[in-house]
Amino acid sequence: MRIAIIFFAILAVVCALPAEKNTKCKQVCTADYTPVCGAPKDGKGSTITFGNSCVMEKVNCESNKDYILKSQGECGGKSPVRLS
Repeated sequence: MRIAIIFFAILAVVCALPAEKNTKCKQVCTADYTPVCGAPKDGKGSTITFGNSCVMEKVNCESNKDYILKSQGECGGKSPVRLS
């Protein structure tokens, strides 16, 4: 019985601890569809249409990519679209 009480006490303490947050990256972008065409800064790889510039910045931050704005609007062709 004591072991169960100790176990649940430890569990309660662990659950009460705050989770670490990555405050470096923007957490939320709007759903506003104002597409931008992003290209890898190093020129290697294909272009991607991002739902808006915030989405491109978020992808760059969260995945350590370095896309730069190539043009306003969709990239066209078979370019993938990233909305969030």
